[in-house]
Amino acid sequence: MLKTILSSIALVVLFLLFYLVLCVLIAGVATIINHFRKKPGKDVFWRTFLDMFLNILDPLNWF
Repeated sequence: MLKTILSSIALVVLFLLFYLVLCVLIAGVATIINHFRKKPGKDVFWRTFLDMFLNILDPLNWF
């Protein structure tokens, strides 16, 4: 029983780490794309990263 719970928790943690890396990559690409626009913004990386990463923590998006 305890082993099943721990493996489930480990699976969720691995999923969140994978999602974190994916968010960092997408935010990096958004920053590079925004750099070549006519009016580049200053906080594109953090705005994109936080928008994507915190979106999965919202329970309304789970269903």
